[in-house]
Amino acid sequence: PDLPPATLAHLAGGAWIDAGEPLVLLGDSGTGKTHLLIALGTAAAEQGRRVRYVTTAALVNELVEAADDKQL
Repeated sequence: PDLPPATLAHLAGGAWIDAGEPLVLLGDSGTGKTHLLIALGTAAAEQGRRVRYVTTAALVNELVEAADDKQL
């Protein structure tokens, strides 16, 4: 709820994706992190970008498996 509209507009524009900058959403339960992530993913997909949703646990597992296979 405290996200400035200018910040939201910047994130929705996707320049941070093109720049390879990460996005981390932190907050208490029920603050809208997932809602915001889905909205940003939808905006990115509408701009022609590929979007993938993954939990942190699943991502860590994939990275560990890739490291084991020397495929990072």
